[in-house]
Amino acid sequence: MNVKQAREGLSEKVEDINMKLKQTENQMNEHFEMAKAKKKAGDERGALAALRKKKLLEKRLATLEGQSIMMES
Repeated sequence: MNVKQAREGLSEKVEDINMKLKQTENQMNEHFEMAKAKKKAGDERGALAALRKKKLLEKRLATLEGQSIMMES
């Protein structure tokens, strides 16, 4: 493995992480909107479940951001 191949591999991993970051952010937004809609419809348990899922996605987002920073530096 030479330096060029290593850089390309690292670049691909950074792109994958960035793609996962965007997907996770979109999922967080979807779950937040779902929670608002369920709360408005009177489904408080469903709203809380959606917020719990959003919270898990926030933790995943933090992990991915840390990975991205480590890869880029």
